[in-house]
Amino acid sequence: MNRRTRIIRIQNFCFIAGSVFLFVFGSILIFILHEQSVHGEINKKLLKINEMGFVLLERPQRKRFFSQSHYYYSYSGLYGGKAFSRMEKVDPDYFHISSPGKNVEIRIYSDPSGNLHSLLRGNTVPYGRDYSGLNIFSEVFFILGICFLFTGISMRLYTGSYG
Repeated sequence: MNRRTRIIRIQNFCFIAGSVFLFVFGSILIFILHEQSVHGEINKKLLKINEMGFVLLERPQRKRFFSQSHYYYSYSGLYGGKAFSRMEKVDPDYFHISSPGKNVEIRIYSDPSGNLHSLLRGNTVPYGRDYSGLNIFSEVFFILGICFLFTGISMRLYTGSYG
């Protein structure tokens, strides 16, 4: 394989991989940022709303992930004549103080489409999922895609070949 063929293969790889990384991880990044903004808005509404209810704590769960422990409680209740059940991430203090079968107070928010969002009163963990690890991963590969794409385009412009 001569030098020119290797350069064409490298520039094609950089161009294709860069395009794929840019579009795939860019769309994941857009999804994550949208989800974080939606969850942030719901969290704000849950914290300022005065609509309260009571639920029954059902099942505590502790999940270990490497060296960290994550704590969850599942609960069920009644709101507007409809039964609902949720699982919520809680802080370690709330997990150890509360016990299954206990009646606790929650904040309830019903969005315009009728979906219920709830937050246990006294829980300091904000509403929504934590996407921090996936966010960093997507940002790194998005930037890598930009670098690959820039390298592929600059090699095509420099060599004048479009393989």
